[in-house]
Amino acid sequence: MSIDVDLWWIRVGRSGNRASARGAAVRILKAATGTDPVDPVTGEPRWSVGPHGKPGPVAGRHWNLAHGRGWAVLALGDRPVGVDLVHDASLVRPEAVCARYFAPAEAARIGAAHAPLPLIAVALARKEAFAKARGGRLLDVLGTDVTDLPGLFDLPAPPGHTAALAALASDPAEPLTLRQHDWRSTCDSRPPSAPHEAARRPAASTPSSPRPFAASTATGSRSPVSR
Repeated sequence: MSIDVDLWWIRVGRSGNRASARGAAVRILKAATGTDPVDPVTGEPRWSVGPHGKPGPVAGRHWNLAHGRGWAVLALGDRPVGVDLVHDASLVRPEAVCARYFAPAEAARIGAAHAPLPLIAVALARKEAFAKARGGRLLDVLGTDVTDLPGLFDLPAPPGHTAALAALASDPAEPLTLRQHDWRSTCDSRPPSAPHEAARRPAASTPSSPRPFAASTATGSRSPVSR
């Protein structure tokens, strides 16, 4: 059995308009599940909302939405999922970020005092995605070392961003079946065409040179992605 996830990259313009991202998410969910997630009369969402604001499943499919600078990303899975998109330039004080968000073991492992910004962004994206998959707050997992937890994957992201995906899993060997899509919004330019993959990379290791980001316009095959 594998972790089954669809991922949509949404261009929302430089302003990062959350309303545009939400509108795209509603249309994606409707197309993917065959169920209208919004009441056509009241305009209110039909999904439940958890105690910390995480939206509930639509037609039995779990989903999560994250926002960056000019981009959003939506994950839709067969189990609770969390996705996070960190705008790297927002991490203006790396040492303070490490002290606030990482467990002592995590901070020590990445060498918090001298860690390069990409490494800190990877660790933060993974922790936020993990918190969202659990339906909780980042505050609730500050003391949790997420480095080696199962179900965590790093994602190639748009330039200037770092992304991570989390799915609730108990088996570290459980593979990920990931299909990535491009959602062309009204603010989008011509979408890129080359697909990209997710990989499980320990947050404590030095990130490899990032591959160019490109969101696929096709669904592609259901091939497992190695961890």
